[in-house]
Parts: sequence; structure tokens; C-alpha cells
Amino acid sequence: METKMNVYAAWSLDADVRFHSTSGGTFTELAKVAIKQGYSVVGARYNSDNMVEHDIIDKVEDISLLRQSKYVQSDMKNIRGKMKGKKVMFVGSPCQCASVDADIKIDFVCRGANSPKAYKSYLKMLEAQYNSKITRVWFKNKTYGWHKFSTRVDFENGETYLKDRSRDLYMLGYIKHNLFIQEGCYKCKFKGFPRHSDITLGDFWGVRKSLDVNKGTSLVFINTERGQKLFDSVKIYKADATLKEAVRQNPSIVQPPVKGEHADQFMELLEKYPFDECFRRCGL
Repeated sequence: METKMNVYAAWSLDADVRFHSTSGGTFTELAKVAIKQGYSVVGARYNSDNMVEHDIIDKVEDISLLRQSKYVQSDMKNIRGKMKGKKVMFVGSPCQCASVDADIKIDFVCRGANSPKAYKSYLKMLEAQYNSKITRVWFKNKTYGWHKFSTRVDFENGETYLKDRSRDLYMLGYIKHNLFIQEGCYKCKFKGFPRHSDITLGDFWGVRKSLDVNKGTSLVFINTERGQKLFDSVKIYKADATLKEAVRQNPSIVQPPVKGEHADQFMELLEKYPFDECFRRCGL
């Protein structure tokens, strides 16, 4: 794979796309162009049980199914078989990108993939609290802004759970306490550069103030000439940035997470207790 390195801050010019995206909506705009150029797009979506799996789409109207970060390891299932014989833009974690053959690869700044077991326990806890089945999970919802992102969960009974990053147990367990990241992620071999992708996307935390209005700004690494060609064909806001700016508040670009002090205890407790009870028993 030919190498290149250009860094940008970017966001969609469509305010609705930007709001409904995790960062600046750049993935949606790349996917639109890719589909119009004849590519199928492969990425992670929620299934009917609100678990996460990789799927393939061919229509612009289906891009929303793959939009937004999903903070649990995605099931790759039979996706490689579905990709055969197709012109594909694959979107996934750095290790997933390294494991597949695709015409275009887009990875993201990955802090670590969370355990499906912990995620399922979290959903089960919420369904018990609201006495209703979950109809939608929306991580990093921007109701309170990009910086104070929230977890929103909708239920069949019409109620909605909405808590920001400092109050939602799942985000606290992931970002603050490192309780349920998959074991292999603590020794990740896919940090830093060069990447196994054509483009890397992420949240541009720490972007200069002139480019931050709390609506979400994408960090974009262009890793290959092929990635540059696709990026140049997308009509979005773009501003040149530097690697130093990008890494300053995004350590996950270059280093894996550190296993939390209570991680092993928490995962053992999950065998017997509800998600919130595990927090209490860990003294968190």
C-alpha cells in the first residue's frame, strides 16, 4: 500500500448529517460519494437485538444504518463472503481493516473494543429500569453538545434514557475506569503509523478554537493516494491540520489503553450481578 500523510479537520455541510454523526459527519459524505462511484459500503450497524455487526449496503439512503460510533466489538460474521465479487469500501477498526481485502479501507481512531458481554448487560439493566424493550441505542448523542456527549437509549414505551459522559455508567466504565475493553486491545499492534487503511477518521479533540463550535469536528488522516483521491472528491468543509495537533488530545492514535484496576473483578462479577451492581461491588 502506497503511503501518504495529510491531516485535516473536516465536517459535513449538512447540519442534520453533522448532528446525527459522532464527530463531523465525514464518513457519511465519503460513503455517499463511494456509492455513487459504484462501491458497496461495509460497516457496523445495530441488529434487531441492538447488538453490533458488520453489514453491506449499496444505497445512499441506507448510510444512516452504518453511521455513528458503536462502543462494542462488532461481529464480522459472514461479511467477507458478502464482499466477494464487489467493489467495496470497508469501514472498521484498525485491526479489522488489516484483516480484510477491500478496494478502499477506512479505519477510525480506536481506544479499544468493548466486550459484547458487558454491553449486553448494560442494555439488560436499562430495560429492567424502564420496564420496556430498547428500540434504539445512540452513543455520543449531541443533545448537550459534542464535548459533553451523551448516551441516548429509546424504549418501546416511548421513554428515553439520556445521560452525559460523566453520568452514564457505560461511558464511565469505558473511558474513566477501563473496565470492559477486550483483553487484546491492551496490547494493540495497530497504533501509530503507517496505517492499514487509506483514510483514518476520528473526533478532533483539541482542534483549534476557530474550528470548534461544539457541533462535532472530524479528524481525518489521509494515508494513501487512493484515500486522497476519494477525500478530494467530497464536498465538505476542510482545513489543513498537523500531526502534532491531531495527537495532542488523541493519545489513542499512538498508544493502547491501560487495563483498569477493577477490570478483572468487574468482568467476574458480571457472571452473577446486574451491570450497576457490579459497579457498586467494585466501589466505583
